[in-house]
Amino acid sequence: DGREVNFSGPKDALENGVAMVHQELNQCLERSVVDNMFLGRYPKNSFGIVDEGRMKKETANLFRQLGITANLTQPMKKMSVSQREIAKAISYHSKVIVLDEPTSSLTAPEVEKLFKMMRQLKAPGISLIYISHKMDEIFNICDEISVLRDGSLVMTKECKDTDMNETESDDDALADADAKADEKSDEKKGLFKKKKKDKMEEKIEELEQKILLNSRDFVKLNE
Repeated sequence: DGREVNFSGPKDALENGVAMVHQELNQCLERSVVDNMFLGRYPKNSFGIVDEGRMKKETANLFRQLGITANLTQPMKKMSVSQREIAKAISYHSKVIVLDEPTSSLTAPEVEKLFKMMRQLKAPGISLIYISHKMDEIFNICDEISVLRDGSLVMTKECKDTDMNETESDDDALADADAKADEKSDEKKGLFKKKKKDKMEEKIEELEQKILLNSRDFVKLNE
């Protein structure tokens, strides 16, 4: 909405329309589909009782929008992983969805289903941030690409204005820069160690000279 926001935690982010689909899904697979959609935020009626009718209605409408056909009372484990990933995030009425390596445990047909649902979400204006190391998938589904390495931004471009060779070369260039920086650091460390060693040797030599002089004086006194 054009506002700059700082979130205190995941719950705060969800309440502001930002959802995260983690690489490892933390869902209660033995509980029903409806239960999983509303875990931790069950709607209640005027009597303070969980409104199961509302839960089923909202979940059914959500699945209809995504083109998902599922028995809402069946255990969550019977749904495909791709459907579980997107459905849960959308149940928060999110405006921004971050997907972290969402295809790591999906089969090829499930990946296609996921991409189809992502395109459906994009149409009404929902933004999706797709985190992946699979470049073919990124160029297949994304409009814009940002390459990061070790927390540093390497480049940001529209996918149509770049290709896999460029993104890989930019990443390699940053890796080379890091390697050179490490070499310089090692050189500095080496010089420091050498200077420290030279100073230590000088001190040892001075001490040896003092010991030699003292021993000579001692001999003279004895004579």
